[in-house]
Amino acid sequence: MTFEQIGSIVIACIISAGGIGGIIIAVIKFTSEIIAKRLEQKYEMRINETLESHKAKLENRTHISRALFDKELEIYQSLCCVFYEAYSKYEILRGLESLETKIIPKSEMTYFNNLDLLKKVEDGEAVPEMDIAKLEDEIGEKIIEFKKILYSSGAFIPHDNQKLFLDIGKCFQACLLDKSEDNYKKLLVLRGKMQAEIRNYLENLSIID
Repeated sequence: MTFEQIGSIVIACIISAGGIGGIIIAVIKFTSEIIAKRLEQKYEMRINETLESHKAKLENRTHISRALFDKELEIYQSLCCVFYEAYSKYEILRGLESLETKIIPKSEMTYFNNLDLLKKVEDGEAVPEMDIAKLEDEIGEKIIEFKKILYSSGAFIPHDNQKLFLDIGKCFQACLLDKSEDNYKKLLVLRGKMQAEIRNYLENLSIID
């Protein structure tokens, strides 16, 4: 085939396609279809990845009814409230026993008409042993109240959360019996753990109305 014949065929193709403009339009149309298809695949892939991510998050969440959530939240609030009532009293107790505050024995309280002794109590330099005992009793009562709430709510909260509060109650009781620094540090660790884990648990709940 000669160059003249090839040229004739090319010219014939151009003419049949509507000239050079027709070829350009055909090329643009073909190219745009390829680009559109690739963009569609790209966005479809991105949407699928987003959907899978949301699906994974939903699967990892714990689904709970609104009624049960309200009940659980009420229990956690009650436990935390009683715990911190006891904890604040315990901090006062630790302060009285760790500072250079004179604790007046019960045997000396029979001579409470001693003006010097009375003035020391009023000035905060001394505290009657009976007041210490009263404070310990109040803390003990709060710990008992804490445990009652916990035991009566076992059917409404997850076992892991119940165990977490149970550990705090046991540690608090140990602190009251033995006011050592080690026991106090354990209580602080459990308090922080309780706050973090209950917060995380609540944030991962999916409430169903």
